[in-house]
Amino acid sequence: MAVVTESISMNHREWLGEVIGADSYRAAAARIDIDQSTIAKQLSRGVLSPQNVIALARAYGRKAGVELVRTGYLRADDIDGVGVVDALRQASSKQVLAELDSRLT
Repeated sequence: MAVVTESISMNHREWLGEVIGADSYRAAAARIDIDQSTIAKQLSRGVLSPQNVIALARAYGRKAGVELVRTGYLRADDIDGVGVVDALRQASSKQVLAELDSRLT
């Protein structure tokens, strides 16, 4: 899982460029089944909708929660506790030992 440490949101136009790489806005829009003009209109206002951030993140193989933090829709602490390390910390010693036992037998 990606670690999110950013607390300041990224410019959405820069974010989109980073996510889609060499793809055009038209190609990115096609991947999420929207019209290219939707992306252009949203970027002209300076923000992509959270729904499009999620769709683009998923279409380009990224974690939607992480990208919502990077674009300023969520804070990093909104998605804390969803990783393996956090789950292990929350598990009791008995639960951890039972899981280890099941994997070793």
